[in-house]
Amino acid sequence: MLRPLTLVLAEQDPSLLALVRSALAGKVKEIAVVRSGWELLALLVSRTFDLVICGARMGEPGGTRSLTMARQLGHQVPFVVILSFSDPEARLRTRAMGGELLDGDFSEADLIAAIEALTDRPA
Repeated sequence: MLRPLTLVLAEQDPSLLALVRSALAGKVKEIAVVRSGWELLALLVSRTFDLVICGARMGEPGGTRSLTMARQLGHQVPFVVILSFSDPEARLRTRAMGGELLDGDFSEADLIAAIEALTDRPA
């Protein structure tokens, strides 16, 4: 089980929201949900979180662009970006900014491992 984390789940796809929520149920302290990158960035200005999980193609700006903008604004919160297909270049860019990219066929174990790696909080 993950140690208590507060995280933001930024996504508009109901099936991906349900999948991530189900995978993390009972394993994290709090999950705040927003539907777009703009909502995410506004929330990061007003609150501190341990982690952001977002879809690469959520409402504008998308996940990788939101990560870039968060870094430009000085936010160092770790990001897990979920992409529906494999993109090695996007994975490298995301890691260079302190995030992790999971492709669409990720497992619950993959998600937990990415969270643990980014937050240094073992299960």
